Amino acid sequence: MSLKHHLQRWLPNPEKLKQDRRLKILGEWLHDPNIWHINRNSVCGAVAIGFGFAWMPIPAQMLLASIAAIYWRKNLPLAFVSTWITNPITMGPMFYFAYWLGTLFLDTPAMHLEIELSLDWVFTELGARWRPFFLGCAILSVFSSAIGYFGMQLMWRYHVLTKLKKRRQARLEARQRRRAEQHNNDH
Repeated sequence: MSLKHHLQRWLPNPEKLKQDRRLKILGEWLHDPNIWHINRNSVCGAVAIGFGFAWMPIPAQMLLASIAAIYWRKNLPLAFVSTWITNPITMGPMFYFAYWLGTLFLDTPAMHLEIELSLDWVFTELGARWRPFFLGCAILSVFSSAIGYFGMQLMWRYHVLTKLKKRRQARLEARQRRRAEQHNNDH
Protein backbone atom coordinates (compact mmCIF):
# COMPACT_ATOMS: atom_id res chain seq x y z
CA MET A 1 0.00 0.00 0.00
CA SER A 2 1.36 3.41 -0.92
CA LEU A 3 2.23 6.23 1.46
CA LYS A 4 -0.56 8.26 -0.12
CA HIS A 5 -3.15 5.57 0.68
CA HIS A 6 -1.92 5.30 4.28
CA LEU A 7 -2.34 9.06 4.70
CA GLN A 8 -5.77 9.07 3.06
CA ARG A 9 -7.02 6.38 5.44
CA TRP A 10 -5.72 8.31 8.43
CA LEU A 11 -6.84 11.83 7.47
CA PRO A 12 -10.45 13.04 7.87
CA ASN A 13 -12.85 13.02 4.95
CA PRO A 14 -12.96 16.54 3.40
CA GLU A 15 -16.62 16.18 2.44
CA LYS A 16 -17.64 15.46 6.03
CA LEU A 17 -15.61 18.42 7.27
CA LYS A 18 -17.23 20.72 4.72
CA GLN A 19 -20.66 19.74 6.05
CA ASP A 20 -19.76 20.29 9.71
CA ARG A 21 -21.81 23.22 11.07
CA ARG A 22 -18.97 24.41 13.31
CA LEU A 23 -16.64 24.79 10.33
CA LYS A 24 -19.08 26.84 8.21
CA ILE A 25 -17.24 29.95 9.41
CA LEU A 26 -14.38 29.00 7.10
CA GLY A 27 -16.74 29.20 4.13
CA GLU A 28 -15.25 28.56 0.72
CA TRP A 29 -11.73 28.05 2.04
CA LEU A 30 -12.55 24.45 2.90
CA HIS A 31 -13.72 23.87 -0.68
CA ASP A 32 -10.26 24.45 -2.15
CA PRO A 33 -9.19 20.97 -3.30
CA ASN A 34 -5.51 21.83 -2.89
CA ILE A 35 -5.73 21.80 0.91
CA TRP A 36 -6.94 18.19 0.79
CA HIS A 37 -4.56 16.82 -1.85
CA ILE A 38 -2.00 14.26 -0.85
CA ASN A 39 0.99 14.73 -3.06
CA ARG A 40 4.66 15.27 -2.35
CA ASN A 41 4.50 19.06 -2.48
CA SER A 42 1.40 19.34 -0.32
CA VAL A 43 2.54 16.83 2.30
CA CYS A 44 6.10 18.19 2.61
CA GLY A 45 4.84 21.76 2.88
CA ALA A 46 2.23 20.80 5.47
CA VAL A 47 4.78 19.05 7.68
CA ALA A 48 7.10 22.05 7.40
CA ILE A 49 4.27 24.38 8.41
CA GLY A 50 3.23 22.21 11.34
CA PHE A 51 6.77 21.72 12.63
CA GLY A 52 7.43 25.45 12.33
CA PHE A 53 4.34 26.49 14.26
CA ALA A 54 4.93 23.77 16.86
CA TRP A 55 7.79 25.87 18.29
CA MET A 56 5.56 28.89 18.85
CA PRO A 57 4.96 29.14 22.59
CA ILE A 58 1.30 30.05 22.23
CA PRO A 59 -1.88 28.02 22.61
CA ALA A 60 -3.07 28.65 19.03
CA GLN A 61 -0.39 26.64 17.20
CA MET A 62 -2.87 24.36 15.43
CA LEU A 63 -5.09 27.25 14.36
CA LEU A 64 -2.17 29.25 12.97
CA ALA A 65 -0.76 26.18 11.18
CA SER A 66 -4.19 25.58 9.65
CA ILE A 67 -4.46 29.17 8.45
CA ALA A 68 -0.95 28.97 6.96
CA ALA A 69 -1.83 25.68 5.22
CA ILE A 70 -4.92 27.26 3.69
CA TYR A 71 -2.96 30.36 2.65
CA TRP A 72 -0.11 28.37 1.07
CA ARG A 73 -2.50 25.68 -0.21
CA LYS A 74 -0.82 22.77 1.56
CA ASN A 75 -2.51 19.78 3.15
CA LEU A 76 -4.61 21.24 5.97
CA PRO A 77 -5.10 18.17 8.20
CA LEU A 78 -1.42 17.28 8.06
CA ALA A 79 -0.32 20.81 8.96
CA PHE A 80 -2.76 20.73 11.88
CA VAL A 81 -1.52 17.37 13.16
CA SER A 82 2.17 18.15 12.63
CA THR A 83 2.03 20.73 15.41
CA TRP A 84 1.48 17.89 17.87
CA ILE A 85 5.22 17.37 18.28
CA THR A 86 4.72 19.84 21.11
CA ASN A 87 2.36 18.34 23.62
CA PRO A 88 2.17 18.27 27.42
CA ILE A 89 4.90 15.60 27.54
CA THR A 90 7.38 17.18 25.11
CA MET A 91 6.67 20.88 25.71
CA GLY A 92 8.87 21.33 28.80
CA PRO A 93 12.04 19.78 27.36
CA MET A 94 11.52 21.40 23.96
CA PHE A 95 10.99 24.88 25.34
CA TYR A 96 13.88 24.54 27.78
CA PHE A 97 16.09 23.53 24.85
CA ALA A 98 14.84 26.61 22.95
CA TYR A 99 15.73 28.81 25.93
CA TRP A 100 19.18 27.19 26.25
CA LEU A 101 19.86 27.62 22.51
CA GLY A 102 18.79 31.26 22.72
CA THR A 103 21.24 31.88 25.57
CA LEU A 104 24.04 30.45 23.41
CA PHE A 105 23.22 32.78 20.52
CA LEU A 106 22.84 35.83 22.77
CA ASP A 107 25.90 34.87 24.82
CA THR A 108 23.99 35.23 28.09
CA PRO A 109 24.18 32.85 31.03
CA ALA A 110 21.35 30.36 31.31
CA MET A 111 19.40 30.86 34.52
CA HIS A 112 17.77 27.96 36.32
CA LEU A 113 14.35 27.59 34.74
CA GLU A 114 11.42 25.56 36.01
CA ILE A 115 8.61 25.61 33.49
CA GLU A 116 5.01 25.70 34.66
CA LEU A 117 1.97 25.77 32.45
CA SER A 118 0.35 28.81 34.05
CA LEU A 119 -0.11 32.46 33.21
CA ASP A 120 1.53 33.44 36.49
CA TRP A 121 4.72 31.68 35.38
CA VAL A 122 4.56 33.35 31.98
CA PHE A 123 4.38 36.83 33.49
CA THR A 124 6.95 36.35 36.25
CA GLU A 125 9.55 33.84 35.07
CA LEU A 126 9.38 34.21 31.32
CA GLY A 127 9.36 38.00 31.58
CA ALA A 128 13.01 37.96 32.62
CA ARG A 129 14.03 35.37 30.05
CA TRP A 130 11.94 36.12 27.00
CA ARG A 131 14.69 37.17 24.59
CA PRO A 132 16.70 33.93 24.63
CA PHE A 133 13.52 31.87 24.80
CA PHE A 134 11.87 33.45 21.77
CA LEU A 135 15.11 33.54 19.80
CA GLY A 136 15.60 29.83 20.48
CA CYS A 137 12.00 29.12 19.47
CA ALA A 138 12.46 31.08 16.22
CA ILE A 139 15.71 29.28 15.36
CA LEU A 140 14.24 25.87 16.12
CA SER A 141 11.08 26.73 14.20
CA VAL A 142 13.06 27.42 11.04
CA PHE A 143 15.34 24.42 11.60
CA SER A 144 12.42 22.06 12.32
CA SER A 145 10.53 23.30 9.27
CA ALA A 146 13.53 22.56 7.07
CA ILE A 147 14.05 19.14 8.66
CA GLY A 148 10.34 18.35 8.28
CA TYR A 149 10.24 19.48 4.67
CA PHE A 150 13.41 17.76 3.49
CA GLY A 151 12.81 14.72 5.69
CA MET A 152 9.39 14.19 4.10
CA GLN A 153 10.93 14.76 0.65
CA LEU A 154 13.43 11.98 1.38
CA MET A 155 10.75 9.68 2.79
CA TRP A 156 8.52 10.27 -0.22
CA ARG A 157 11.38 9.69 -2.64
CA TYR A 158 12.47 6.54 -0.80
CA HIS A 159 8.91 5.22 -0.87
CA VAL A 160 8.54 5.91 -4.61
CA LEU A 161 11.93 4.38 -5.45
CA THR A 162 11.16 1.30 -3.35
CA LYS A 163 7.85 0.91 -5.17
CA LEU A 164 9.56 1.27 -8.56
CA LYS A 165 12.21 -1.25 -7.59
CA LYS A 166 9.54 -3.78 -6.56
CA ARG A 167 7.68 -3.21 -9.84
CA ARG A 168 10.87 -3.70 -11.86
CA GLN A 169 11.69 -6.85 -9.91
CA ALA A 170 8.16 -8.21 -10.47
CA ARG A 171 8.41 -7.47 -14.22
CA LEU A 172 11.83 -9.14 -14.40
CA GLU A 173 10.56 -12.22 -12.57
CA ALA A 174 7.48 -12.40 -14.82
CA ARG A 175 9.69 -12.09 -17.91
CA GLN A 176 11.97 -14.87 -16.62
CA ARG A 177 8.96 -17.12 -15.91
CA ARG A 178 7.61 -16.53 -19.42
CA ARG A 179 11.00 -17.34 -20.94
CA ALA A 180 11.29 -20.50 -18.83
CA GLU A 181 7.77 -21.57 -19.84
CA GLN A 182 8.53 -20.83 -23.48
CA HIS A 183 11.78 -22.77 -23.24
CA ASN A 184 9.95 -25.75 -21.67
CA ASN A 185 7.26 -25.64 -24.37
CA ASP A 186 9.89 -25.59 -27.13
CA HIS A 187 11.55 -28.75 -25.79
